[in-house]
Amino acid sequence: ETAQLTDEDLLAAIIAGMIHDYDHPGLNNNFHVKVQSYLATLYNNRSILENHHCAEVFELMKNPRLNILGGMTDSQRRDIRETIIEMVLWTDMGL
Repeated sequence: ETAQLTDEDLLAAIIAGMIHDYDHPGLNNNFHVKVQSYLATLYNNRSILENHHCAEVFELMKNPRLNILGGMTDSQRRDIRETIIEMVLWTDMGL
């Protein structure tokens, strides 16, 4: 049996692939935890960089010029955002 992906799932996968390392500082999650960095505190030592990548991109998308989901319904935007976040969080190699 094959999985059936919606158009929203496919868009989310493409976006997640594009943003999964956005604004990466070049240090890993373990380093952030050990030095008790701001990001480690902000994200409670959980998937620090992955949460940061998502948060930074969604912050950028508050700008209407950069909001590639602007033409979607509220429901579509919520579903796509949730899927993007889940996909990026699963890139945490420490889990």
